[in-house]
Amino acid sequence: MRHLALVALLLATSAFAQLSGKPRGTNCDLTKPPDAAGEVTNHGATMRIFPRARDIGPGYTGCQLMFAPDKDRWVVVSAAEVVDGDPVRIWSEFVEGSKEMLECRYSKRKVVRGDANNCPMPEFLLIPSMRAGCVEKVRKVAGTSDRLALGEGECKYE
Repeated sequence: MRHLALVALLLATSAFAQLSGKPRGTNCDLTKPPDAAGEVTNHGATMRIFPRARDIGPGYTGCQLMFAPDKDRWVVVSAAEVVDGDPVRIWSEFVEGSKEMLECRYSKRKVVRGDANNCPMPEFLLIPSMRAGCVEKVRKVAGTSDRLALGEGECKYE
């Protein structure tokens, strides 16, 4: 019985350590966005999102990654860890000042660990995006402002 309790404690500690570091799973180790990645804009930069929120279903376990351009390469800015289609946490190595945000945990779109007043809202963990090429199309119509109008037809956030 003591051995069983020790094994359970080790497994729980290992699982917590895994949840505290960079997520592992499908797409979590990508270093650049695939061609199928969606787009969003942030402060004038075109960010890439993969997989797109519309493609994350109940059977998906892995990460939704946000990539930012950095000179001639892409950098993973953040990862939403997803288990069975349910986003459970956000990870980033670039968070400054609000590290408690990375300690937040979610289940079924509710905060289950962390201060709900300081945690990102669960409904915003997965990022909707437009298909590749749409940010530039919308900029041509709306100007260069970050206040892009939501696209229509093939260029809508989903």
